[in-house]
Amino acid sequence: MIKSVKIFDLTDTEGTKNFFEAIQKSSVLGYYPKDGLSFHRIPERAHFIFNGDLLDRGKFGFDHLRLLTQFKLNYPDQVTLIAGNRDINKIRLSTELDKSQIRERLLHCESPRWVSHQTRPLDTVAGQDINALTDEECQLIYLKWMLKDTMGSPHAFRYMREALEAENPQKTITDKDILNRFLQETSPDGPMGEYLSLTQLIEVIPGTSVLTLHGGLMPTNIGRTPDMKADEPMIENIYEWAHRYNQWYQQQIQLWREKKTPFSLQPASTPLDTISLPLIPRSIVVGNMLDDHGRFNSPSIEIEKYLIRNKISLVLTGHNPYGDHPAILRGHNNVLFVSNDTCYADAHFTDPDDTRGGALHTTEIIADEQLTKIFIQARLSDETETQTELTITPEGIIGDPYIGKVLADHRLVQCRLASGDYRLIEKSGKNMHYSTITANQLEQELTKSALNAKM
Repeated sequence: MIKSVKIFDLTDTEGTKNFFEAIQKSSVLGYYPKDGLSFHRIPERAHFIFNGDLLDRGKFGFDHLRLLTQFKLNYPDQVTLIAGNRDINKIRLSTELDKSQIRERLLHCESPRWVSHQTRPLDTVAGQDINALTDEECQLIYLKWMLKDTMGSPHAFRYMREALEAENPQKTITDKDILNRFLQETSPDGPMGEYLSLTQLIEVIPGTSVLTLHGGLMPTNIGRTPDMKADEPMIENIYEWAHRYNQWYQQQIQLWREKKTPFSLQPASTPLDTISLPLIPRSIVVGNMLDDHGRFNSPSIEIEKYLIRNKISLVLTGHNPYGDHPAILRGHNNVLFVSNDTCYADAHFTDPDDTRGGALHTTEIIADEQLTKIFIQARLSDETETQTELTITPEGIIGDPYIGKVLADHRLVQCRLASGDYRLIEKSGKNMHYSTITANQLEQELTKSALNAKM
């Protein structure tokens, strides 16, 4: 008898209240003040995936990290922790803020190669005599620059202050307190070191045809690992590929924890740093399913064929914000791609501390090796409630025939509303534009798109 597994997928909470809000609505697990996170049902038939990016955009990130670490230790076979770029890049704090090298870094640090404009830490303190500063003052200059200009985390320093103030309401929190807490939390021997040692970069959930990773699959990264030579053939077996990728990753984590990473004045210079950066070719940590202009696009046939050969029917990712509802991309065959990152759900946000607005969703899957059922319950940014249910079978995809299709103008059919109309989303960078269309109008658009594709 085939036993199905019920999966709850959560991603890109980034230290915000969305972490608990989503868990409260899950039928798979819950939070209990005395016990932390725990499954509602028989653990052997339940699975939790955190698909990466715990930190940077809220004050609760390291609290969530501790909860997930303990959850993984309690249920090692039923919890999958995928490392995201915002998790991996924290190894830079312990290496680049080393007191023995901090002055040399301040004076001679190179501009990050992945940032479009020239920026160096001394640019933020022009005119100061570095030799007159303490080690801690030098570290603070570098830390603030690193978070703001190289990690896309301009408010992370403030969030740490707020976290410390909540812990110590009677104390005046200084910049030095914040520096020390960052160093403690991200130490190879501290909470971040333990957490990263429990994470992976890619996994096929046992007993299912579900693949999970943080970024996206691209023709340039599928079947390849960072240590492969350019002329080496791709790894055809997906289980071998995942094993080799995770093995390489954990070897790099171990080198960091043993403090064996070489010194360099180039920020983010280690192999582990590199896979978390938006460099070409993009790794599976920062890859995406968009075209070269950042627009929605139908999945690559090359990628689909690879997945079909390996009997994968569903790919779960995060990393790329795709609006206020999980982005479902429908392949040419019986494969679905679902990204659950909704961290920029509010297309018109003005508050950097709240870019989701009222949006909230849960993505749960019931899967075995033959069938994969996807259930998405979502509250959109305009407070509209929607439900999506799709089933992937060997014969085809059962459910709404339009959701997940991409029109010729790169608008994605996001979901079906209670009225029967469909909601479309157009993506431009982090900006999203939503529109509504009737079923008849959508059918005409898809017919037009199909005709254009044949021309």
